Amino acid sequence: MFATLQEGGWAEFLDLSFLYFPQTPLGESSDDTTVWRYAQAQHALLLTDNRNRRGEDSLQATVERENHPQALPVLTVGSKERLNDPEYRLRVALGIVDVIIYLDNYRGAGRIFLP
Repeated sequence: MFATLQEGGWAEFLDLSFLYFPQTPLGESSDDTTVWRYAQAQHALLLTDNRNRRGEDSLQATVERENHPQALPVLTVGSKERLNDPEYRLRVALGIVDVIIYLDNYRGAGRIFLP
């Protein structure tokens, strides 16, 4: 995804960077509530695949419980398998760009499904 944003010049234009689990104090097995709270504290958009609601620590349950008007949205890719398709990947990338450019319009939205 980052390469697609770079190819389009968006990564540089928007001064984007991606942060991965090994670059954080979080473990890859961290529950969704911990990850969501960390992203909010870092003022970072959380990009994830479509996850189901499974328990009170699930991403959906966390968003429903802790979302507020200034919260950053969670960007959810509808089909991570389709990211191998360049056209689909570009549509997702442009959706990310739209959210970043118009971020204040998306605050408090909870989840944004891409594309």
